[in-house]
Amino acid sequence: MEKKYNIVYKTTNLSNGMFYVGAHGTSKLDDGYLGTGWKLVDAIKEYGKENFKRETIHNFKTYREARLKESEIVNLEFVNDPKTYNVSVAHKNYHDPKEKAGIYKFLKYLSEYKNGKEVNISEHLSR
Repeated sequence: MEKKYNIVYKTTNLSNGMFYVGAHGTSKLDDGYLGTGWKLVDAIKEYGKENFKRETIHNFKTYREARLKESEIVNLEFVNDPKTYNVSVAHKNYHDPKEKAGIYKFLKYLSEYKNGKEVNISEHLSR
């Protein structure tokens, strides 16, 4: 079911000017959603939700259109900006089953690696 609002938003830390850009589908624009990137979530815990402001920078009819715009904005140059909380480029085909499966495999690899298990990434991704 498509949400009523499909937006690309910018969440800004009012204390230090750092920001996060993402796509969000919602039925209510003022739903309090700020984003889910881990650096952003850590900053919200540190500074408090009241020190963050989300603004809509683009509106779309479909969530897919919002994701495509997000992927144009959140590119490698954007991620490398020291003022952003985004840590990876946006994937325009995130909801494509093949890409989603690849992302999950990679996240599983990272989880195993982080937990001290010896893993070979090329073997892991070919599973």
